[in-house]
Amino acid sequence: MMLTKREVAVAVIATALTTLLTSTALADSATATLSVSVRVKANAVAQLESAPAGITVTEADISRGYVDLTGPIHVRVRSNSPRYLLTVTRLNEAFGPLTLNWEGGSMRVMASEAWAARPSVPGGDSLLLQGRLSLPPSILPGTYALPFGITATPL
Repeated sequence: MMLTKREVAVAVIATALTTLLTSTALADSATATLSVSVRVKANAVAQLESAPAGITVTEADISRGYVDLTGPIHVRVRSNSPRYLLTVTRLNEAFGPLTLNWEGGSMRVMASEAWAARPSVPGGDSLLLQGRLSLPPSILPGTYALPFGITATPL
Protein backbone atom coordinates (compact mmCIF):
# COMPACT_ATOMS: atom_id res chain seq x y z
CA MET A 1 0.00 0.00 0.00
CA MET A 2 1.43 3.38 -0.99
CA LEU A 3 0.71 6.42 1.14
CA THR A 4 0.03 9.76 -0.48
CA LYS A 5 2.12 12.82 0.35
CA ARG A 6 -0.78 14.15 2.41
CA GLU A 7 -1.11 10.92 4.43
CA VAL A 8 2.63 10.86 5.19
CA ALA A 9 2.61 14.53 6.23
CA VAL A 10 -0.44 14.02 8.49
CA ALA A 11 1.21 11.00 10.16
CA VAL A 12 4.46 12.92 10.76
CA ILE A 13 2.64 15.97 12.17
CA ALA A 14 0.39 13.83 14.38
CA THR A 15 3.43 12.02 15.79
CA ALA A 16 5.23 15.30 16.43
CA LEU A 17 2.19 16.87 18.13
CA THR A 18 1.69 13.78 20.31
CA THR A 19 5.33 13.98 21.39
CA LEU A 20 5.04 17.71 22.02
CA LEU A 21 1.81 17.40 24.03
CA THR A 22 3.20 14.52 26.08
CA SER A 23 6.37 16.45 26.90
CA THR A 24 4.31 19.59 27.64
CA ALA A 25 2.16 17.71 30.12
CA LEU A 26 5.31 16.60 31.95
CA ALA A 27 6.96 20.05 32.01
CA ASP A 28 5.94 23.59 32.97
CA SER A 29 6.62 25.06 29.51
CA ALA A 30 7.91 23.82 26.19
CA THR A 31 8.91 25.17 22.82
CA ALA A 32 9.38 23.08 19.73
CA THR A 33 10.25 23.67 16.10
CA LEU A 34 8.98 21.16 13.59
CA SER A 35 10.26 20.76 10.07
CA VAL A 36 8.86 18.09 7.76
CA SER A 37 10.34 16.99 4.47
CA VAL A 38 8.87 14.20 2.35
CA ARG A 39 10.17 12.70 -0.86
CA VAL A 40 7.76 10.49 -2.78
CA LYS A 41 9.23 7.98 -5.19
CA ALA A 42 7.86 8.26 -8.75
CA ASN A 43 5.58 5.36 -9.59
CA ALA A 44 3.53 4.13 -12.54
CA VAL A 45 1.41 0.97 -12.66
CA ALA A 46 -0.34 -0.50 -15.71
CA GLN A 47 -3.39 -2.59 -14.83
CA LEU A 48 -4.98 -4.81 -17.45
CA GLU A 49 -8.71 -4.32 -16.84
CA SER A 50 -9.92 -6.48 -19.73
CA ALA A 51 -8.48 -8.24 -22.76
CA PRO A 52 -9.31 -11.06 -25.14
CA ALA A 53 -8.61 -14.46 -23.55
CA GLY A 54 -6.29 -15.27 -26.44
CA ILE A 55 -5.79 -15.11 -30.16
CA THR A 56 -7.37 -17.61 -32.51
CA VAL A 57 -5.48 -17.97 -35.80
CA THR A 58 -7.30 -19.53 -38.77
CA GLU A 59 -6.08 -20.61 -42.23
CA ALA A 60 -7.83 -17.50 -43.63
CA ASP A 61 -5.86 -15.28 -41.18
CA ILE A 62 -2.59 -16.90 -42.25
CA SER A 63 -3.45 -16.40 -45.93
CA ARG A 64 -4.34 -12.75 -45.25
CA GLY A 65 -1.13 -12.25 -43.23
CA TYR A 66 -2.67 -10.84 -40.06
CA VAL A 67 -5.28 -11.34 -37.34
CA ASP A 68 -7.21 -8.60 -35.56
CA LEU A 69 -7.70 -8.93 -31.82
CA THR A 70 -11.29 -10.01 -31.11
CA GLY A 71 -11.92 -7.16 -28.69
CA PRO A 72 -10.27 -4.11 -27.21
CA ILE A 73 -7.63 -4.31 -24.52
CA HIS A 74 -8.54 -2.01 -21.64
CA VAL A 75 -5.49 -0.77 -19.73
CA ARG A 76 -5.57 1.72 -16.86
CA VAL A 77 -2.31 3.43 -15.93
CA ARG A 78 -1.98 5.19 -12.58
CA SER A 79 1.07 7.35 -11.99
CA ASN A 80 2.16 10.00 -9.52
CA SER A 81 4.57 11.56 -12.02
CA PRO A 82 3.50 14.08 -14.68
CA ARG A 83 4.28 11.64 -17.53
CA TYR A 84 4.78 7.93 -17.93
CA LEU A 85 6.19 5.55 -20.51
CA LEU A 86 3.80 2.89 -21.81
CA THR A 87 5.82 -0.18 -22.86
CA VAL A 88 4.55 -3.12 -24.92
CA THR A 89 6.85 -6.15 -24.94
CA ARG A 90 6.64 -9.12 -27.31
CA LEU A 91 6.43 -12.40 -25.43
CA ASN A 92 6.22 -14.82 -28.38
CA GLU A 93 8.64 -14.54 -31.31
CA ALA A 94 6.45 -16.83 -33.46
CA PHE A 95 4.30 -13.83 -34.35
CA GLY A 96 5.18 -10.86 -36.54
CA PRO A 97 4.90 -7.17 -35.68
CA LEU A 98 2.00 -5.92 -33.55
CA THR A 99 0.12 -2.68 -34.19
CA LEU A 100 -1.90 -1.12 -31.35
CA ASN A 101 -4.21 1.87 -31.85
CA TRP A 102 -6.01 3.99 -29.27
CA GLU A 103 -7.78 7.34 -29.31
CA GLY A 104 -5.09 9.87 -30.17
CA GLY A 105 -2.20 7.44 -30.67
CA SER A 106 -0.73 4.23 -31.94
CA MET A 107 2.38 2.09 -31.68
CA ARG A 108 3.99 -0.64 -33.74
CA VAL A 109 6.00 -3.31 -31.94
CA MET A 110 8.53 -4.47 -34.54
CA ALA A 111 11.26 -6.12 -32.45
CA SER A 112 11.22 -6.89 -28.75
CA GLU A 113 9.34 -3.82 -27.46
CA ALA A 114 7.97 -0.36 -28.24
CA TRP A 115 7.27 2.70 -26.09
CA ALA A 116 4.91 5.65 -26.01
CA ALA A 117 5.31 8.64 -23.65
CA ARG A 118 1.94 9.71 -22.23
CA PRO A 119 0.73 12.40 -19.82
CA SER A 120 -0.58 11.13 -16.50
CA VAL A 121 -4.28 11.62 -15.79
CA PRO A 122 -5.78 12.10 -12.29
CA GLY A 123 -7.59 8.89 -11.37
CA GLY A 124 -5.71 6.94 -14.03
CA ASP A 125 -5.23 7.05 -17.79
CA SER A 126 -7.76 4.68 -19.36
CA LEU A 127 -6.73 3.28 -22.75
CA LEU A 128 -8.82 1.11 -25.07
CA LEU A 129 -6.34 -0.55 -27.40
CA GLN A 130 -7.33 -2.14 -30.72
CA GLY A 131 -4.75 -4.51 -32.13
CA ARG A 132 -3.60 -6.19 -35.32
CA LEU A 133 -0.98 -8.92 -35.24
CA SER A 134 1.04 -9.79 -38.35
CA LEU A 135 1.32 -13.50 -39.06
CA PRO A 136 4.31 -15.19 -40.67
CA PRO A 137 3.50 -17.97 -43.18
CA SER A 138 5.13 -20.50 -40.82
CA ILE A 139 2.57 -20.06 -38.01
CA LEU A 140 0.06 -22.84 -37.48
CA PRO A 141 -3.69 -22.39 -36.98
CA GLY A 142 -4.78 -22.56 -33.37
CA THR A 143 -5.44 -20.56 -30.23
CA TYR A 144 -2.56 -18.74 -28.58
CA ALA A 145 -2.10 -16.69 -25.42
CA LEU A 146 -1.70 -12.95 -25.99
CA PRO A 147 1.88 -12.66 -27.27
CA PHE A 148 2.69 -9.36 -25.57
CA GLY A 149 2.79 -7.69 -22.16
CA ILE A 150 2.03 -4.09 -21.17
CA THR A 151 3.86 -2.15 -18.44
CA ALA A 152 4.31 1.49 -17.38
CA THR A 153 7.31 3.40 -16.05
CA PRO A 154 7.30 6.93 -14.57
CA LEU A 155 9.17 9.64 -16.48
